[in-house]
Amino acid sequence: MIALVLGLLVVSIPVALAARSTLRLVRGLGAIDTSAVVRGLKKNPAALPALAAEVEKSAPDSLVGRLVGAILLPVDPRHDAALQRRLALSEAVSDVERAVSQDARVPRVAASLAATGGLFAAALTMREGMRAPIVEGVDPVPALFAIVERGLMLACIAVFGSVVCATLHRCAQKTRTRQLSEVDDLAEDLEQWLDANEK
Repeated sequence: MIALVLGLLVVSIPVALAARSTLRLVRGLGAIDTSAVVRGLKKNPAALPALAAEVEKSAPDSLVGRLVGAILLPVDPRHDAALQRRLALSEAVSDVERAVSQDARVPRVAASLAATGGLFAAALTMREGMRAPIVEGVDPVPALFAIVERGLMLACIAVFGSVVCATLHRCAQKTRTRQLSEVDDLAEDLEQWLDANEK
């Protein structure tokens, strides 16, 4: 029984990590329609500060908020303001891309950990069971069946955890592709906003 609980624990930790990183990816855009942000910018470029304040209020840690907020940061008046804003935007895009890519990789690693950890727990359970002394006059076959059954149960849990993590990895990869595409589109429109406001 202890081995089963230990096996469940060994498999559930990577699955929880994979689920957490995938959820963070899915929520990364903060339920903000980036195309609506872009349309709003094209319609009224002067509304960017108000838009940034609204994004900061409704979705403070969203990817959109990071990009929009980057070009509105205070600049050093001794240096070229446009260049500082472009550099801040470029840095924000790089940070977002790095964070999104790291979150998308976690479920794949978690799948390996779940499979390896669960199978290792199954092997240990079977090894420990086989080392138990056989009492004279008692049929060892039922005890051996019980040991093998526990080991196979842990192996099944490991495979199931690995499949869950692999499914989360696929979801994370799709979300990553969509988010990076939206981030690129928004960054391009923010650069156009900077071009228009430099003149």
